[in-house]
Amino acid sequence: MFADKTVIVSGTGPGLGLTMAKMFAEEGANVVLASRNLDYIEEVAADINDSGGSAIAVQTDVTDQALCDSLADRAIAAFGSIDVLVNNAFNHGGFKALCDLDIDTEWQPTFDVNVTGTLRLVRSVAPALKLSAGAIVNINTFRIREPALGSGAYCSSKGALQNLSRTLALELGPENIRVNNVMPGYIDSDQLRAHFDRVAAEEGVSADVVVKRLISTQALGFIPSSREVAEAVLFLASTRASAITGASLDVNAGLIIP
Repeated sequence: MFADKTVIVSGTGPGLGLTMAKMFAEEGANVVLASRNLDYIEEVAADINDSGGSAIAVQTDVTDQALCDSLADRAIAAFGSIDVLVNNAFNHGGFKALCDLDIDTEWQPTFDVNVTGTLRLVRSVAPALKLSAGAIVNINTFRIREPALGSGAYCSSKGALQNLSRTLALELGPENIRVNNVMPGYIDSDQLRAHFDRVAAEEGVSADVVVKRLISTQALGFIPSSREVAEAVLFLASTRASAITGASLDVNAGLIIP
């Protein structure tokens, strides 16, 4: 599906970022792994290359425009083009009520990564995407539809990301660049299972009780895997979605049905 295409995945870390990177590689893409954690993404790149894929690792901080520009330059130098940008880097911010957050250290950094960081990367890669008629997929969250206590900075920034994406779709559409959001809900992971264990211990019940209570609220009755979420990302990034832009695709097994 992505043979001879170059895909940048920001925020490549354990979980969805790793899964997306490997799935793009499986589909023939040259994958550019971007993260602040160089050691980790170098290991991932080596694993992809050892498996017959094609990947490079580029240490990047989306709060630094110069590093975002360097990422684009490295991708083009290595592979000759940029065809897809997946914005997956995020900052949750402080787990506090909004009125208790420190604006400078807990609120602003969240927006600087989730919103402004996305725009920085888009600005860096847009010239190359214009040449390739490429696609941008931003990883958003169901929390913009159902905010959570203690996650106000994160939810607010992701709401801003949705409108940033829609505006970019309007502005970049004439350049044949598509921009879409994927909206995951809960994603099955070690981190999520550890969360269930903590909740279960606090309530004095088994983790199975906590899980069953959650999936009872989902139309399909299961928690999606990172691969199932990544499938939606690959679809929106591919030519199979050539007529789709400015969309927000919920991938949450029916947890939220807008």
